[in-house]
Amino acid sequence: MADRERPFELNWISKYRDELLGIAILSIMVFHFTECNMRFGGHPTGAALVFIRYYYRYIGSVGVELFVFLSGMGLYYSFSKNNDLRRFYKRRFQRILIPYIITGGLYWLFMDIIIYHNGFLRWLEDVTFISFLLEGVNNFWFIIFIAFMYLLFPLLYRAICTGRGQAAWFILILAVSVAIPILVYEYAHEVYKHLNIAITRAPIFIIGMSAGEFIRRGVRFSGAAAAAMIFAGFLIRYWAVVSDAGGYLGRYSASVFSLAVLLLCAWLLHLIRRAKPVRIVLRFFGRHSLELYLLHVAMWGVFGALGVVMYRASRFFTMLGLAVILAPLLKWLTGRLSFRGQAPDSKTDQDR
Repeated sequence: MADRERPFELNWISKYRDELLGIAILSIMVFHFTECNMRFGGHPTGAALVFIRYYYRYIGSVGVELFVFLSGMGLYYSFSKNNDLRRFYKRRFQRILIPYIITGGLYWLFMDIIIYHNGFLRWLEDVTFISFLLEGVNNFWFIIFIAFMYLLFPLLYRAICTGRGQAAWFILILAVSVAIPILVYEYAHEVYKHLNIAITRAPIFIIGMSAGEFIRRGVRFSGAAAAAMIFAGFLIRYWAVVSDAGGYLGRYSASVFSLAVLLLCAWLLHLIRRAKPVRIVLRFFGRHSLELYLLHVAMWGVFGALGVVMYRASRFFTMLGLAVILAPLLKWLTGRLSFRGQAPDSKTDQDR
């Protein structure tokens, strides 16, 4: 079959991974902006009102699912190239914990000690995620979620990506990851309220790491098949919104929707692959996505504590500009502390 008859290639997801991460982090930021308007009365009008309502309702926090999928895929690529456990854990945890300790440590110092006078013990509870596990304080939830997935990843990789029965193991592990939040919801609802933002994202991570092999091989299928999958994903999202599906059902439908968004964005990026200015901007956001996430969450909380509600576009873009300025500095500092005495040996170590 000629290439023109099967125009969609899964390896576009890897080829444009940085740009896709850029779209993901921008989508997360825009979602928080729309959420702030909807929840705290920003009173937008005209076209702005239409955009904010539809984005908040139909797009939602799908950027998180994109981010988690791409994280799982990136770990597959990294571990399949070098499966040394000591190296894997050292580099993964350095990559997330150093920028978190810098950003999260200062953030909680400001909030717990300076603003609310909660004392050192509360600061320690917040920094170490004890307050997340016990109370659902989820400002930086992604860090503890991805750290937990890092711990499990070698076992998941061994079961799903090597040896016999890979498909059976994938189905079993995915089913368990889907079932756990449902069981927690039914039998420990308070725990679910605290942890649902994290535990309902495990399935899309597992799908991302499992898809890594197909993406690496560059599996191809027709444009009609790709369009059908995208349409199905959007249809499921529409059903979830109009039926007001909430809880784990809403989150799982968002995961399916995110796969459709991922395919669509990869396709569009391939179509505009010669539009270098657009790709350069998206690539910048993608390569600094972790730092931008941490800074975005921290500044959002600090501004809120100071009474600066972020429902105005001018405030949002001011915060975005500050994050863009500080993100390269935070990444540089992380690199200096992470790889002191040893140079990072690949792009993977720095960016994935």
